Amino acid sequence: MKKSKNLKKLISFLLVFVILLGFLPTQVVLAEGAEINGEVTEFTVTNADGFVEPNGYIANQIFRLNYKWKATNNGNELNEGDYFEMDLPEKFNFPTEAHYCNFDIEEEGKVVAKVTITPQQPGGGKMKVTFTDFVKGKFGITGEMHLTARWNQNTYPITGVTEHDIVVGSITAKIKIKPYIPPNYATEVIYKTSGQTLTAEGWVRWRIRVNAKQGTLKNAVIKDTLKVADPGSPDGIEYVDGQFMLYELVWENGKLVEKNPQNISNQINLSADKRSFTYNFGDLDGKGYIIHYRTTYKQGLLLQNKVVLTSDEENPNPSYGQFVDAQSGGGIQGLLSRIKITKVAADDDMVKLEGAKFKITRKETGGSVELFTNAQGEAISMPLIPGEYKIEEIEAPAHYVKDEAEYTVTVSADQAVEKTIQNKPEKTEVKVKKEWIGFEGSAVTVVLYANGAKVGEQKLTAPGWTYTFENLRKYDKNTGDEIKYTVTEEPTPTGYESSIKKEENVENSFVITNKQKTIDIKGEKTWDDNNNQANKRPQSITVILSANGHPIQNPEVKPDANGKWTYSFEGLQEYDDQGNKINYTIKEEPVPGYTSEVKGYDIINHIVGKASVSVTKVWEGVTGNHPTIKLQLLKNGKSEGAPVELPNGTTAHTWKDLEKTDAAGKEYIYTVHEVGEKDGKVKLGNNWYKVSYEKDSTGNFIVKNIYNETPTKRTVYKVTGTIPRLNKKDHFAYIVGYPDNTFRPENTITRAEMSAIFARLLENQIFLGKTESSPYTDVMMGQWHTEYILKLSKLGIIKGYEDGNFKPNNLVTRAEFAAVASRFVDNKKQAAAFTDVSSHWARESIEKIMGQGWITGYEDGSFKPEQAITRAEVVSIVNKMLDRTADKEYVDNHTVGLLTYTDLAKDHWAYYPVAEASNGHEYERTSDGKEHWIRHWTAWEQAGRIQPK
Repeated sequence: MKKSKNLKKLISFLLVFVILLGFLPTQVVLAEGAEINGEVTEFTVTNADGFVEPNGYIANQIFRLNYKWKATNNGNELNEGDYFEMDLPEKFNFPTEAHYCNFDIEEEGKVVAKVTITPQQPGGGKMKVTFTDFVKGKFGITGEMHLTARWNQNTYPITGVTEHDIVVGSITAKIKIKPYIPPNYATEVIYKTSGQTLTAEGWVRWRIRVNAKQGTLKNAVIKDTLKVADPGSPDGIEYVDGQFMLYELVWENGKLVEKNPQNISNQINLSADKRSFTYNFGDLDGKGYIIHYRTTYKQGLLLQNKVVLTSDEENPNPSYGQFVDAQSGGGIQGLLSRIKITKVAADDDMVKLEGAKFKITRKETGGSVELFTNAQGEAISMPLIPGEYKIEEIEAPAHYVKDEAEYTVTVSADQAVEKTIQNKPEKTEVKVKKEWIGFEGSAVTVVLYANGAKVGEQKLTAPGWTYTFENLRKYDKNTGDEIKYTVTEEPTPTGYESSIKKEENVENSFVITNKQKTIDIKGEKTWDDNNNQANKRPQSITVILSANGHPIQNPEVKPDANGKWTYSFEGLQEYDDQGNKINYTIKEEPVPGYTSEVKGYDIINHIVGKASVSVTKVWEGVTGNHPTIKLQLLKNGKSEGAPVELPNGTTAHTWKDLEKTDAAGKEYIYTVHEVGEKDGKVKLGNNWYKVSYEKDSTGNFIVKNIYNETPTKRTVYKVTGTIPRLNKKDHFAYIVGYPDNTFRPENTITRAEMSAIFARLLENQIFLGKTESSPYTDVMMGQWHTEYILKLSKLGIIKGYEDGNFKPNNLVTRAEFAAVASRFVDNKKQAAAFTDVSSHWARESIEKIMGQGWITGYEDGSFKPEQAITRAEVVSIVNKMLDRTADKEYVDNHTVGLLTYTDLAKDHWAYYPVAEASNGHEYERTSDGKEHWIRHWTAWEQAGRIQPK
């Protein structure tokens, strides 16, 4: 009776009463002992400790079936003797021992109901719950219970991992079952295990298997030790007299079976406290045995059992076993000499927290036990030895912050210790940033939602346009799922389109972008070719749409059924990400035999005619007859046809019927060269002449020969006084392309253009005052290049020719550019000479800037000093003089907004140097000396504004 009473006290159960008030029963009360409505409201399957096995259950383990139920009587009062019945799931087998089949549901020591379990074989059965007079006057009652069970392997054998539906009433629980893997008997010498349930007497079943591999063991002795895990009390725990049975192990049909039982209780050598024994097997010659025995038990205790075998042949490691009962029951268990912990959320004590792990330590001995809170947030210890105990949380419930505090409590034999401990939930924050594309609007309101429910709002204003919602729960308190936070803008500003996106790799960070509504562009292609008289029209053309000079679309266009060549671009962004209106332009890929004219967004193709090149020969210092000369026409730098001879008296020639464009529609560049001229000199007969090349106002070439009785070296102009400094600090644009959005990297530059570049790049403090007159006969006041030329002339950087002219339209050679660049160098560092400059007038200048690393020669070792320098080469040299190098990553990420060119592809060697030179920008130096661009000023520079500071 004492054991039965203890069992009832230790049953784990949460009972909730629901009393339906506010109305009188409308039906006649049923007689006592009536069957009432019992409904399962929640059902789960766990292991014996009440926890879900995440990787599945083993077929031979103990299960716990957890019920939540409610009982009503159709609106009438409940009475003593009323009952309800339920079917037990037939996929489980239920123990038949009395204490598993008959138990009470209690509330604060009072019996609420009696439960009877009637198992059926091989599985399932009936459960009957009969209420006492405790329910009198109540209209409904709810509660919980849990039942101990095994898997019904007779009907549902487990041979592999399988999923099963467990149906109880209207509820279906899904579980995964794995097969039991037996031990390896071929190597086993000693093994200990416990039974999974108690006997009818309330005893624990134990088994020791010896020599299962059936080897030879001489003088085999086992010693078994029983103890209670600290801090549980060992009082009353001992071996049961007369319960030691020995069986021989024999292989039959591939299984190890037990044969020839013997009661060996009188051969067992028990210790005085009956918590250890020894048994002498003697010699085991190829035989294996198993000993069955029993020990007493008290609910809630963890029994630990160790066996050690010694023999002449083998002394294997000890084998261990342990047991804690998974009892069926319901109601509130007796809490005397126990610690009960209730775990709740700090922000809502109605939220009970499962899965918190606690360590309970007895201060006197240091012995400890670990507890986990169940689904009701409760953890109840075994009966403890009276004394002081320390409670510490060692693992927080999922999605909560661990409580770092330690609690000291005193356990006594006649009192219960109950402790409620809170956990703060994990928190998060939501960041919102507002961005405008186009003109910046007024204040907007951002609304925050958690799983679709509005939880807050905030007004965003200039200048920051940001806000952070803080102290937000990260996980839902009811489901444990992570909360999905979203934001909206309410309302979207008039005239704008709104988009919201989460920032990558940043938790709960949103960017709300407002951009002005988009625009559409439409155009038509027409042909000026006398109705395709020459039959040169293609089947299709390619129209290129550019945004701020950067191509973004290139559709193929064909004529429609009516012969019209129309095209359109829809949904185009009106402003860039810096709030600047985007300049959209169109062009087409060159059409062979045609030139292209763009009017707005329409394109007109004109059939291409032939080109002509005229040249005039001028002599200076020569009277009378002129020597015969030869002039060579060059097309893109290569000889075109045979040289033309100009005898005495002939001073002009025109090449006619020349191809104007190549197959891609790109115009050829024609130049003229006097045969025999080298380094600006030519010998005709016995006389030397200086040679210069110019163009007149109509674009015709002028080749001038100046008689020089004795060839002289070209004058090298030196800078006097302080070396002028270039502005290396401010990275303004110093060269741009042409109106048709080309850069023409292989084109040459004139002396006027060179003067403009260097004058723009002088330090700001260099101010020489305004010049009232020009010293050059061919540089007039008011021309676009005049101030640049005069400023550099005053500084001694450039000078004119001996005849008093500056010749601003003359092309600049590589030697002339090197000479000017060298005047910004104040050291004598020089590099080795090139093969073709040893006697050149600019040798020293060339070697000086070569020593600076500003310019290089050609693979054949030459410098080609008299070759006209190209625009791409100029940019490369000037960037090096200014220590300027483009930030490639920035350029790649800001192609819309930067000035780029249609004839300069990204794989061209000058693509990034030209981007550096054409786009003013703010920058900072990285630790390795490279440029990191912060922002660019292209839009301001194109609009003629001052760059922002």
